[in-house]
Amino acid sequence: MGGGDVDLGLRLVERSLWNMMTPFAGLSHRESATRQKDLPENDVQQSLRAYARYLRGSDPFIKPNLTRLDRTCRIAPDADSYN
Repeated sequence: MGGGDVDLGLRLVERSLWNMMTPFAGLSHRESATRQKDLPENDVQQSLRAYARYLRGSDPFIKPNLTRLDRTCRIAPDADSYN
C-alpha cells in the first residue's frame, strides 16, 4: 500500500508509541525501486478507509493554529482554527 510512512506513524500513535527523529541518522529511500510508478486505485481506496477518522478532522499531527482550508500552512484566522 502506498503511504507506508503515514501508515506506520498512525499505527504507532494508536498504540501510544512515537516514531522518533534524529538528525544523526542516514536514510536511503528506494521506494520507487520496488513499486509501480502510479498508485493502484485499490491502494487509494484502502488508504481512504484506513485513514477516514483522521481525514474527518482528528489528525493528531496538525497544529491547531494552522489553517486546514488549503495547503499553504498559513496561520489560521480565529474562525478557521480548531481545538
